[in-house]
Amino acid sequence: MFRESYGTPFLFKNKPTYSTRKNYLCSKLYAMPHFAKVFIEKNSINSVFKSFIFFAFLSAFSFDSAGQCNGLNVTLGPDVEYCNGSSITLTATITGGPSGAGAPIYTWVFDSDTNGAPDVTLNSTGNSYTIPSFTDLLDGTYILTITYAGSTCTVSDQISVQQPGNNDNFSLDAGNNITICQGALTSINSSISDIPAGGTVTYSWTSNPAGLSSTNASPSLSGLPVGTYTITGTITANGCSDNDQVNVTVNNLNLNAGNDQSICQGSPFTITSSISNNPNNQTVTYSWVSNTGNYTATGANPTFNNLPVGTYTFTGTASVNGCADTDQIQVTVNANPAVPTFTIPANGCPGSVIPFSGFTPVAGLTYTWNDNPNSAPNVNGGNT
Repeated sequence: MFRESYGTPFLFKNKPTYSTRKNYLCSKLYAMPHFAKVFIEKNSINSVFKSFIFFAFLSAFSFDSAGQCNGLNVTLGPDVEYCNGSSITLTATITGGPSGAGAPIYTWVFDSDTNGAPDVTLNSTGNSYTIPSFTDLLDGTYILTITYAGSTCTVSDQISVQQPGNNDNFSLDAGNNITICQGALTSINSSISDIPAGGTVTYSWTSNPAGLSSTNASPSLSGLPVGTYTITGTITANGCSDNDQVNVTVNNLNLNAGNDQSICQGSPFTITSSISNNPNNQTVTYSWVSNTGNYTATGANPTFNNLPVGTYTFTGTASVNGCADTDQIQVTVNANPAVPTFTIPANGCPGSVIPFSGFTPVAGLTYTWNDNPNSAPNVNGGNT
């Protein structure tokens, strides 16, 4: 009466007559336990009683209405590596499953990497298993098998959990020491190596003195006050960790061009500048340029000769490793006074005053008279 293939749904060979309601219902069902089919085939019983037996088996056993496992699948994910002391939770992702079956039954088994060690059934009845504190004794393969009551559907997956071959290889390199300008933005270009398999790296950055806190792989530095900071980075992945440090110097270079000056025409003009906040006395480059006349120079203390009469503003720029500061100095070049002209009498008595003529003193000027270049001058603001 029945056509059947072991492990697959069976179908009625011929379409039955619909003489009774029970025969009709029976013809619409496409699956039943294998031994129930055999029982019905091997016994000469009427169709009504066959239907009764058929429905009795339906009540006693739960199975997939399509006779299949509906794409049942379980995945534990890729193999992973963890360091000693890690707390590890293995969680299965389950899809599909027989409809109408009972609750899934989870069986976890540990297959140790230790030679000769027996498999161990683990204490978990759910879709996850937790290792509270991982050690090398727990290296091995973890196997999850899922079955269903009243169904032949079963599925399993396994995952390898190991310690990294050498935990010391997992490392953080915070990069070279950095010098930045105050207010400038820069980043710590860190790098890591030998991440444990399946590990996700987390970062934590702090500074001493305080001022930086970040969880980024390459944190940005901005707004740190002038000074030198020790930046410490810590990385963790699957219980493994490492840290490294980098020194960050915040530079606030300051240029002082000196006091303003006033000189006479033809006199040299020298800028005497100074620098402060130059960490480690690094090499400074200078540039000077005037607001008029296009007078330029380099060096900390340049000298300018033969500046024409007038007032000049020189702007200086000092640079160290990309950091710069500017300052200005003003110089006034005064015109030299005109050479006085006068007339000396042809004759005079010894010890008498000899009046000069044709000389008019200029207010604000001081005159020095000397009738003998080898003697001390006699200063007189008049014309005698």
